[in-house]
Amino acid sequence: MTRSRHQSRTRNGNVTAVLIGLFILSAGIRLTAGPLPALARDVSDTDFSALSRYPERDFASGANVLESLLAEVEARKAELATREAELERREQEADTLALSILSQLNELEAAEERLERMLSLARTAAETDIAQLVSVYEAMKPKDSARIFSEMTPDFAAGFLARMQPEVAARVIAELEAEKAYSISVVLAGRNL
Repeated sequence: MTRSRHQSRTRNGNVTAVLIGLFILSAGIRLTAGPLPALARDVSDTDFSALSRYPERDFASGANVLESLLAEVEARKAELATREAELERREQEADTLALSILSQLNELEAAEERLERMLSLARTAAETDIAQLVSVYEAMKPKDSARIFSEMTPDFAAGFLARMQPEVAARVIAELEAEKAYSISVVLAGRNL
């Protein structure tokens, strides 16, 4: 072993021995002297205000404060549980409403498709009916067709005449009174502008 290591161990041993001795001396003094009397000092008003700010220094009041805090935590916990239950209830209501709305949207889309099919069928049927009626008017004598067209409003009559073959429509218009023929001609010209 080197000399520096030996000196280091000796110093450490001396320090430890001194500390142990001091602890033993301190214990002996305490045992022989009994409890030491408390040092009294003059207490001013500011010291009392400091004490009143910290009343929890003894165990009983600390326990009361702890119980109070625990009660408050439990109350908060119960309040949070109530809020959580309410939020879950609202979320379930929202989910139910969303499903209901989705169902209603699907029903509306199906109804819209049915309506579109019906309208398409109605348009086709109306177109077929009008085409047949135009064929009937074309097959009639121009004088007989002119009597029927003179009873129609200019817009309605113009609709039929626009679908007729031009030569047949010209003969029907020629059989109409001048004022009625003019009104129908104005409607026909307005549709082409």
